[in-house]
Amino acid sequence: MAYKYTVGQPFIYPKNSLDYASNFLNMCFAVPCEDYKINPVLAEALEACDWVELVVPVETNIVIAELRDHDQLGARLSQMEEAGVNGIGLGVGRIRFVTHLDITDEMIGQAIQVIQQLGPVSAHPAQDDGLKASERQSKKQY
Repeated sequence: MAYKYTVGQPFIYPKNSLDYASNFLNMCFAVPCEDYKINPVLAEALEACDWVELVVPVETNIVIAELRDHDQLGARLSQMEEAGVNGIGLGVGRIRFVTHLDITDEMIGQAIQVIQQLGPVSAHPAQDDGLKASERQSKKQY
């Protein structure tokens, strides 16, 4: 409730039809005139990718995909970041995507296009040194 107070929005009460996590997000981000919508579109697109082993069932607007080959995590994150899609490495071989707050349907559509066009990792050298692509670029020696 402190979040709603700090952003100057009215409090939203929990809904009995939602689970705990969905209720938390609804209470944080819904406004009285508009319900907070869970968007499974990104999860459905990830399920169609041959390099994704599993997509954790979506109950909120956080999508978690587990890679078939856990060693590809760094390379996949680099590929996506270079194309303007930010995922977060989550443990071993998992990528977390957050699709709430200021993320529009158009942005999700662009992310889906990028994800569907990702080629095999062998075509993109693995870079698992723990740096983001932007940090790696700034550390190059000229």
